[in-house]
Amino acid sequence: LNLAHPLLDCYKTVRRIVKRLAKRKDRSFYPSTITSNFGVAKTVGNVTRLIFDFRLLPNQSVRSIYAELKRILSKKLRSYKGLHWRMNIERENPPLGLHRRHPFVQAGKKFLREQGLPIPLSVKPSCTEAGIYAEWGVPALIFGPGKTDGNIHAPNESIQIREIEQAIQVYRSAIQKFCIEGKCF
Repeated sequence: LNLAHPLLDCYKTVRRIVKRLAKRKDRSFYPSTITSNFGVAKTVGNVTRLIFDFRLLPNQSVRSIYAELKRILSKKLRSYKGLHWRMNIERENPPLGLHRRHPFVQAGKKFLREQGLPIPLSVKPSCTEAGIYAEWGVPALIFGPGKTDGNIHAPNESIQIREIEQAIQVYRSAIQKFCIEGKCF
């Protein structure tokens, strides 16, 4: 069995679905459309594993993408004799999008302002637990010290000590208000 053709079928099918879904844009997110990454293609013995990563916008579901992929690939891959395949969702990372006027966002802005930090509010489909909390109805923000764009998981990733110290103060303010004082907003 030549694996090049079924692998190409899988890749093209994912690309086609992403291209269709990317027609929907949300300008409050960066990037403003769904994105996908063909992250891993690994063969050990007679098993090849493909991993695709999807970064979704609000109201997009990895489960619906999974269902569509499974339906299409079930038909396409049937023609390859001796090919056995399966799909699974390893994890879901729902997008996080809390409205800018939400009291939790306003509290976060206040904590940043108190430390003299910039308040670059943005919404982006990232891979954090915050999206899962939001899906459960728990308001969540993503904050951390240092620059994110071009710095996270980069060869020269760095954070200045002063940025860490400022972040500690932001965390202290949040813990004081929400955990110790028990104030919701």
